[in-house]
Amino acid sequence: MRTWQTILDYVRRDPRGINADGRTLGLALAVAMEKANQQPTAEVEAFLRRRADEEQRIAS
Repeated sequence: MRTWQTILDYVRRDPRGINADGRTLGLALAVAMEKANQQPTAEVEAFLRRRADEEQRIAS
């Protein structure tokens, strides 16, 4: 069983994540940002494909 000191130590420690501008980011946000940085062109490619499909529909 945990002692009160162990519980207080857990509550007082810094949250897990990475530092940004002197503040700590949450772990989920840090992972999401890393994933976005791994494929920076995927969103642009998807936009261009949707736009090309729309233009083909209009031209038809």
